[in-house]
Amino acid sequence: MRERGREDQDLTRGTVDGPRFLQWVENVLCPTLGNYIAGEPRSVVFLDNCSTHMSDAVQLAIEATGAIII
Repeated sequence: MRERGREDQDLTRGTVDGPRFLQWVENVLCPTLGNYIAGEPRSVVFLDNCSTHMSDAVQLAIEATGAIII
């Protein structure tokens, strides 16, 4: 794995912590999600019990798109 410098915005490099995961969720995942109630595709997100996945900010960002979390 390549190191990620402070100014490097490539989310595929380096260690993932809570703020970085939230950044990925907001900038990469959420724009692709659909609305569950409207029956749109890509409207269900599966998260495991990783601590970065369990933050309120991550869950709120996903739910704001209309997607649901399992």
